[in-house]
Amino acid sequence: MTTSGQAGRRRRLQSFDNNGVKIDLRKFMDFTLVPGVDGASPEKLRFDPFLSGFGGTEMIIQFNFENPLEVSVGSTKDRIVARFTDPRLLIDTETGMFIQSPPMITELPRMFMSDNGTEVLMASCNVVASATNTMLVLFIIIGFSLVAMTKSIWQFINLVQIMAYLKYFVEWPANTKLGLECLDYSVSGRL
Repeated sequence: MTTSGQAGRRRRLQSFDNNGVKIDLRKFMDFTLVPGVDGASPEKLRFDPFLSGFGGTEMIIQFNFENPLEVSVGSTKDRIVARFTDPRLLIDTETGMFIQSPPMITELPRMFMSDNGTEVLMASCNVVASATNTMLVLFIIIGFSLVAMTKSIWQFINLVQIMAYLKYFVEWPANTKLGLECLDYSVSGRL
């Protein structure tokens, strides 16, 4: 036997419509968060449950977390344990008796950013990837130019060495001989 208040409550829940109707689930259910091992602190895992769908055989509850990126970050997943606070809320359709429901345990998957946040992150990732590719090509070009410059520098040093040692093969005037001697000192490191 049910009182008219309970029948009215049952009717309101069964005729659930998401068009502006808000039902405070905490009046009917108790939600306990069980953090996983190495997870975020419970202060970072505050949430608000809301009823997003209700039918004769199922009830869909969604959770809005204050910090969704902190959910299930540890080595084991966080869990939510849900219990009905009043056992008289569940009635067996065949017998009309109240049903004692065991607690419902739900493992929470690791959360991701909202769609807008994901789009911003993907756009910034694309910019970073493009900049990295450009820098890689630039470094390759700089590397090739340095190799070419190094070869040119060694050719120049070889030319200076040949000029410096020409003093031994040909008789030069005094001022040229002095210049070649200075080149010899700079090439051989005897400054």
